[in-house]
Parts: sequence; structure tokens; C-alpha cells
Amino acid sequence: MHIGYDPDSGEIVASLLTTDQIGDETALPDLIVGIASQVTRVLADAAYDGTVVSDCLTQKF
Repeated sequence: MHIGYDPDSGEIVASLLTTDQIGDETALPDLIVGIASQVTRVLADAAYDGTVVSDCLTQKF
């Protein structure tokens, strides 16, 4: 389960259920596609640390 959470409002803004073969980096584009608001910061574990994730977030937001 991948979750996007807004710490200011307490709202879950995105969620995605995948199999254990789908890593965080691979799931991210599908996770964030439905987020309509502007995201100004991302807090994530080390699995999201990389160029692919950075590029994906830069393109979307």
C-alpha cells in the first residue's frame, strides 16, 4: 500500500495498492496522477530517493 498524506489537513490525498513486486519508485507515477493540488514538499523513506522519483515529482508538480 502506497499512501500520499497531507500533514496539514490530515487528509489522505492518494493511495495505491500494489503487489510486493512493485517497488515505491515504480508505483509513484500512478500514486500521484490523481493529486490535483500543488505539492511543495515530499517526505518519504529512502526507497523514494533517486533521480527517477525526483524527475517524476518535478514533472508533476
